[in-house]
Amino acid sequence: MAIYGTDVDSYRQVREENIVDLAPLLGRDVLELQDVARRLHHLYENACNYTLSPVQEKRQLRLENRAEAIATEHGLECHHQRDPRGWPLKVSSIGGREQGVCPF
Repeated sequence: MAIYGTDVDSYRQVREENIVDLAPLLGRDVLELQDVARRLHHLYENACNYTLSPVQEKRQLRLENRAEAIATEHGLECHHQRDPRGWPLKVSSIGGREQGVCPF
């Protein structure tokens, strides 16, 4: 896993490595799950710094449900981490190792 950098190439590298790690588990759905993770990350940041509006709360719930559906479709568990300092989603096989989903 790459160390987080501040330049675009570092983020791109982390995202690409994450795709390679998750592809055997999720196939093509890894890109959609990364998009959901990115959107949730922004909502979790807003929830930490401010309060979410009712519209944002519904959006958060809808995105979390979508992440759960994608994971369940592939026989995986989805865990939400609402602390904006970490990756917002982690997937794991039931009783298996957790793998973070890159939000960048």
